[in-house]
Amino acid sequence: MKNSIATIVINVGKNYNHKLPLLKLILCNSSHYLLNFILLIEQPTDEQLRETVEIINDSTITVLREESKNGRWLNQVLKDEVSLEVNLDDFDKDFRDLSLLLDGFLKDALDRLNRVNDQGKYSHKSSRNRIESPKKNNQQSQYISEDEVNGSKPLMKQIYNLSKKRNLVLSDRETTWSEYLKLRTAQNKKGKPPIDQPIFAGLASIPSRAKSLHKVLEKIKDQVDHVFVYLNNYDYIPDCVKCEKVTYKLSSSYKDIAAAGKFYFVEQAEGGYYFSMDDDVIYPDNYIWTMIETLKKYNNSVAVCGHGSVLGQPLDWYFERVEVFNFAREMKSDRFVNLLGTGATGFFYDRIRPEFSDFQPEVMCDLQLSIIANINNIPIVNIKRPKNWFEFIDSDPLLESGNDYFNMMLIDDGLRSELVKRFDWSFEYYSKIVDDFIRCNFIAYNRAQFQRLDMDIDFIQSINTTSTPMHWDSLNSLLFLKRKYQYLNKLKVIELSKSENQSVDLKTLFPNKDSIFVRTSNSIDELKEMISTISEEVDILRSGDESNKSETRYEC
Repeated sequence: MKNSIATIVINVGKNYNHKLPLLKLILCNSSHYLLNFILLIEQPTDEQLRETVEIINDSTITVLREESKNGRWLNQVLKDEVSLEVNLDDFDKDFRDLSLLLDGFLKDALDRLNRVNDQGKYSHKSSRNRIESPKKNNQQSQYISEDEVNGSKPLMKQIYNLSKKRNLVLSDRETTWSEYLKLRTAQNKKGKPPIDQPIFAGLASIPSRAKSLHKVLEKIKDQVDHVFVYLNNYDYIPDCVKCEKVTYKLSSSYKDIAAAGKFYFVEQAEGGYYFSMDDDVIYPDNYIWTMIETLKKYNNSVAVCGHGSVLGQPLDWYFERVEVFNFAREMKSDRFVNLLGTGATGFFYDRIRPEFSDFQPEVMCDLQLSIIANINNIPIVNIKRPKNWFEFIDSDPLLESGNDYFNMMLIDDGLRSELVKRFDWSFEYYSKIVDDFIRCNFIAYNRAQFQRLDMDIDFIQSINTTSTPMHWDSLNSLLFLKRKYQYLNKLKVIELSKSENQSVDLKTLFPNKDSIFVRTSNSIDELKEMISTISEEVDILRSGDESNKSETRYEC
């Protein structure tokens, strides 16, 4: 009990099922604090408690028989702790009075927490033994203080320590968490979630996908308040966009902006949620509900995606990925990633504030939005989902293309590699972002709590340690090492061409995209050796060492 800020003793007594709504109210309103709950129930059963206990977050629960309320152990607990005794028979179904009682008690508990620690840090011993506020050099804190949480200060706060000027705000954790619990415990999670904030979706489409656009809109319209569609190269207006819920724009009145069209209207989403989508994906009936539920779980302070990757370090080529969590993949828990796929991405607009100009003049939406998150210290979460949750109307173009797409990107990646290398994508950098986020939005590091919330336990456990989670470990990723070798082989081809006074235009050197592909290995140790060798060869070629050039061999 010493690890809690307070204890709530709930005397349920008889008629458990009749009192379940009141009991849920207490647990929902209080579950995001580090509390101990003691339930006094006459003849408690596992079946009765299962549904209620499932919604408890970072708290512990003890169930006693009602006659235990006068026991020595319980009296000692109440003597040592800040505690509240609630007799549900006193309230019957009066939710308002019970809510006021809980609010006052929790504010008092947090006041006690502040008085215990002169510096305003909650330093109780948790399972990780560290709940101190992080120290940031030359930066203003972006934390919501305990005073703000308990209501003595405004619950919205600007963040000023951003390298790119965006007027971002932190959400009210109290309200957001309550909304999350309502979404999580709902029976029917299809259709538009019952929230106050508006929900927007943005798509870009091309004429060859007019039929699939119709299917996508039919699936998504009832899940959002409004859909924005940018029609690239259409010489007509499809019937499917001619409805009250859809705003469209023809590229003929502006220009073809490719995938950036999904963000053409993004700035109209202020105060609401925005979801960027593709015109060839069938989204599930509970797509928007699940995405918003996840966003609220993380206090609207992350971007969420249904397709995400981890860029490795050291990074030479944009496609050097440690891990790819693609559309079709089952995700048994959320995963922190550093690169999202804008075909299935959502965010609370006021927390990220992208602008259409961010996606111009070059169109590389996934990277551009990920960079906005990167420099504004916003985690990216690849959400938990079942296998094949998304359905491609034809087929997944990346899966169908095999190596063809990546070979094409080896030849010309549209400046992506040049841009991506300007930023830090390392685990060390992102672990600080996630650490800051957790300290800001959760009172404690609590493994059991994070597991119940389906969060990325592997990532969180590695924060401030010498370990790196497997899905961020570049040096032990077969995918990362294979793609790095492919990239170094491309550099070798270029340097050889230079030495022979040939064209270094890869489109000329490789008119057939398949010819740039070389076989690698499925052994990590062997790949590391191959990378070391080819790196030396590239360095020798670049240094102009003629004596060693003649010994260099290349097979394509």
